[in-house]
Amino acid sequence: MGEFRSRDFIRVVDLLGFQAFEKTQPGSELKPGAESNLPDIIGINLEYAVHAYEWSTLVPMTDDGVTVSGAWDREKDPMPEGYGIVDGVLRVK
Repeated sequence: MGEFRSRDFIRVVDLLGFQAFEKTQPGSELKPGAESNLPDIIGINLEYAVHAYEWSTLVPMTDDGVTVSGAWDREKDPMPEGYGIVDGVLRVK
């Protein structure tokens, strides 16, 4: 018999249309999801946004290397032309 893993439980809960989160470690913060906060993220400092939000399937995009210009959903859309992934961020080539 397999072992219980919280990641698997969270995936099942997500498939059922609910939300569940892993218990955070003492002293750590639960990051807000980038997908539900995208309008607030566009235009802010890129480095801050990368560390302050949970990006899951979204990849932050930047045109100038300093601010967030948008987000690419790697599971739904093909990579935009003229961009490449560098350090987990979609940047103009």
